[in-house]
Amino acid sequence: MQLASMPVTPLGLAAGAAVPERTASKPKKEAMLASAAAAIVGLAGAVAKAPQAEGNQERKKKGASSAAAVACYESRDETGRVWGVPAAFGKGQCLDCPKKAAPPSMRCEGCQLALAQGAAMAEGDTRMLKDAFGAALQGAAAARRAEVEARLNCLYEQIEMGKISAPIQVKLLRLASCLSEGKAAQAATLARELVAEHWRQHRHWLTGLKCI
Repeated sequence: MQLASMPVTPLGLAAGAAVPERTASKPKKEAMLASAAAAIVGLAGAVAKAPQAEGNQERKKKGASSAAAVACYESRDETGRVWGVPAAFGKGQCLDCPKKAAPPSMRCEGCQLALAQGAAMAEGDTRMLKDAFGAALQGAAAARRAEVEARLNCLYEQIEMGKISAPIQVKLLRLASCLSEGKAAQAATLARELVAEHWRQHRHWLTGLKCI
C-alpha cells in the first residue's frame, strides 16, 4: 500500500496536525501557525465578500430593469436639446374672471371678497327655503333629521345676518325650487356644485345640505 501525498491545508497547519510537535522547532512552528492564521483570515474574508458582490450585481440588474420599465417624458427640439415634462408655473385662472387665482382658493382676491359680501335674503325667499328643506327631510330618520336641521339652522342664521353671498343665495333658491318640484337629480347637481365651490368657507352647513 502506498501512502497518498496530499497538500497541507491551513486548518491542518493551525491545528498542528501536519507538523508534530516533537519534530518541528519552536520558531518554525510559530511561523507556520502565523502563516496558517493569516491564510484562514484571508479565506474567511473572501467567503464573506462573495455573497456581497453577488448581491450588488443583482441589485444593479434590478435597478436597470426598473428604470427601463418606467416611462419618462422627453421632448427633443430641433437643436437636440432634451426638455422635461412641461410645467405651467404660476397660478391658475380664477373661476369667475380672467385674473390669476390666489391659492389655496381657485378664485382671485377680488372675486373672493365679492363672494364674501352678502345681503339678507328676502323673508319670502327664506320661508320657501325652509319649507323645501323641511319637506325633503320628512322621510329621514329622527337622529339624522335632527343633525341636518341643526346644521341648516346655521345657514338660516347666516342668511338673516347677510353673511351669505348673492351667488350662493341664488343657487340655494334654485335648489329649493327643484326639491319642491320633485326634480331630485337637478337638486343633487346644485348641491354638489355648492360643495365643490364653497366647501372651504361653509363646510358646516354644506355637510347638512348634502344629506337632504
